[in-house]
Amino acid sequence: MFSEATTQLSSLAGKFGMTVVRDCAFSYVGKVPTALPRKLVPCGKLIHVREAAGRTDIAGIVTTAELAERVPPHVGLATAHRPLAAVYALHDHLVGVPGLLWEDFETEIASDAVIEAGAVIAPRNVRIGAGTRIAAAAVLHERTIVGDRCSIGNHSVIGSSAFEVETVDGRQRIMPQAGGVLIEDNVEILAQTVVARATFGGFTRIGAGTKIDNLVHVGHDCSIGHDVQIVCGAKFGGRTTIGDRAFIGSNAVTSPGLTIGADARVSMGAVVVKDVAEKQVVSGHFAVEHMKWLRFISSALR
Repeated sequence: MFSEATTQLSSLAGKFGMTVVRDCAFSYVGKVPTALPRKLVPCGKLIHVREAAGRTDIAGIVTTAELAERVPPHVGLATAHRPLAAVYALHDHLVGVPGLLWEDFETEIASDAVIEAGAVIAPRNVRIGAGTRIAAAAVLHERTIVGDRCSIGNHSVIGSSAFEVETVDGRQRIMPQAGGVLIEDNVEILAQTVVARATFGGFTRIGAGTKIDNLVHVGHDCSIGHDVQIVCGAKFGGRTTIGDRAFIGSNAVTSPGLTIGADARVSMGAVVVKDVAEKQVVSGHFAVEHMKWLRFISSALR
């Protein structure tokens, strides 16, 4: 599991294109909205520095020399010509240090769990709880934790790579990832659904009692509450948060980083580009308040 070990920023002086100005101890790197504690974040623009200054989960900031004086004095500070590239290079290094971010364990499968023939379970860093069933041709990658009485459907992939792209030596690549997937008790996932692992650490989380239909994509670092219903074909951009008991209709899509409130309803085919309040119902492309959408459609059809 995650070690929660810390690294001193001062130990990286002169590395990854960074100049350390003020020391701090951090456990992860990430972007400003990444839901991790004690993180080191890149801030290439003033708006990013301002957003970071209002958070309590940020240990240090890597920014340009021009913006350094705008960083609050209680936060660790390093400067770099390209802050994002420096932090990504640091992340690549941290992922490659055995035992620094994650402590390996042999895969653990409860004695009464059912693993159907043809399922692929990573030999390390997977935990499967009591009464859980993994269907044929399902794939569970490393750093996947599945609770009790869950069901993972045929050809579903849990813990797939996250779509986080970095540029190295002028070439784009999918960056290495440090996170995993946490599926709580009584979750049912039907066939051919993909749940991507978290990028910088921590878990993409599926809350207890949630039911997920076929062909759903859950992006990296998403957090889905308990007793949520997600219908076939829905797709969630990275870092989407879905509140308890929400309903997501078939083929709905969310932009990254949005929050869908508890008990909200997203209608089928909706394209959601801004947060949805608790108990709100949204529809359309782009999704708007449901009754407003119906009035618009009604007037258009007259």
